[in-house]
Amino acid sequence: MNPATHQLASWTLAARFGETPTERIWITIVVGSHGPTPDDLWPIGYLAPFSEAHSIAWQGQWPLNGWPNILITLALLAWTFRVAIRRGISPVSLCSARLDAEVVATVRRLWDRVGIR
Repeated sequence: MNPATHQLASWTLAARFGETPTERIWITIVVGSHGPTPDDLWPIGYLAPFSEAHSIAWQGQWPLNGWPNILITLALLAWTFRVAIRRGISPVSLCSARLDAEVVATVRRLWDRVGIR
């Protein structure tokens, strides 16, 4: 294999690494979680609890309470409220349609009170 083909194959493999939802979840778990001290890495085991053979740990893991995780959480909450206001549905609908209607009505009422729409 010539070097150009090898480089293209490497980029293709890297681009496809996170293409399934399960892989994306594993990537976010590896990147976004380590313990309270810099040396407290939390390895993620693909075969746990049966085997530690395919454990993944990375020195660049973010602290669980680090700013990137807080920023992502706030952005996802804002998106969830926006969907609740505009489309009239929230994650609560997975459990109860009646309770979902109450949550959406409450969020819309609060947003109207604040003046954001």
